[in-house]
Amino acid sequence: MGSENIITEKKQKVDYRGPLAIMTSLFFVWGLVTVMNNLMMPYMKGVFDLNNTEANLVNFAFFLAYFVMATPASMLLNKTGYHKGIVVGLCLLAFGLLGFYPAGLWISFPAFLFSLFVMGTGVTILQVACNPYISALGDPETASVRVNLAGGFNSLATTIGPIFISFLVLSAAEKATTVAEKAAAVQLPYVGVAIFVFALAFIVNKLNLPKLDIETSSEEKVAGNPWAYRHLVLGVLAIFCYVGAEVSIGTFMIDYIGLNDILALEASDAAFYVSLYWGCLMVGRFIGSAILSKISNEVVLSTAAVMGAILTGFAIVGTGSVAAWSLVGVGLFASVMWGCIFPLGIRDMGKLTGKASGAMIMGVLGGAIIPLIQGYLADVSGIQFSFIVPVVCFAYIFSYAVWGSKVLNK
Repeated sequence: MGSENIITEKKQKVDYRGPLAIMTSLFFVWGLVTVMNNLMMPYMKGVFDLNNTEANLVNFAFFLAYFVMATPASMLLNKTGYHKGIVVGLCLLAFGLLGFYPAGLWISFPAFLFSLFVMGTGVTILQVACNPYISALGDPETASVRVNLAGGFNSLATTIGPIFISFLVLSAAEKATTVAEKAAAVQLPYVGVAIFVFALAFIVNKLNLPKLDIETSSEEKVAGNPWAYRHLVLGVLAIFCYVGAEVSIGTFMIDYIGLNDILALEASDAAFYVSLYWGCLMVGRFIGSAILSKISNEVVLSTAAVMGAILTGFAIVGTGSVAAWSLVGVGLFASVMWGCIFPLGIRDMGKLTGKASGAMIMGVLGGAIIPLIQGYLADVSGIQFSFIVPVVCFAYIFSYAVWGSKVLNK
């Protein structure tokens, strides 16, 4: 069997539309919970009187799980299979969401952080499973197209999420007069999403998905430790920078839009611009799926990185609506980065694709570290200048596209 035939059923007998629909729905789910966490920053700062660095422990707790649990997630999937692993991931995500209810009752920041880590663990399992699964459901040459298409639904969730959170949480928190009332504002939305995720886990458990077994490939292209391959190691760092930049921009956008020199909006109103930012990611991913079928990953990624850096630079030096819309527009170019970097990082890994995927997911730790760095810089030098951190991230991503992604034979 060729390395491209990594679904155990024969391609001509398998209809991939159903499995693809399931995988894209999972991308939607973790997109929703991720943006919900990002928008909790102003809420947490108000309830617990936190500075920017302390508030970013929300992102740190969630994304730390990607680094800590990526390898255990790969081991779990190798033991249970991708289907059961996805169900486990959904259940852990739901339990983490439910944890917000007692955390709100106790008004406990550590309890919120623990719940976020459990949520991150569930999403880590889903990411380790779903990214290679989608890559495997069809021609390897069009893997980036499928990943970007699924990413479009992820961005659909991140577009809807800010509106959802603004209406149900932020506006209620702004009207609350006591800490207890502010803490209660977050409980029901998270419990509601938890019930939805539990229902999805039940449905997925009953479905008959094609069995994925990447390590049964007979045409082994690599052997040994996947960390010995430069394009993978540098790809992990590229994912680190991409996720960090994307999350950091989404996290600090509300505070940025609220600056007097920008638009001076309240958090509930500024959330609209966050929604537009994630909306640009959604549109860009759907457009990117078409572009990547005709243009190489390297060219698309390098162009996107340059444009991301330029627009973020405008946001640093500009004022008013021009600066605000420049930052929103970054989403359009950041949209294709995951779909380009991930296939580049795991390409030609043969039987080690599963382990390589787990390694790439570890790079999502950037979502924990980069916002902390930007938060510290914001406390020291101001919100606007702190966006130099995403600019540096985009510069590295450009270098990966033109140099680091090349596969070198050992």
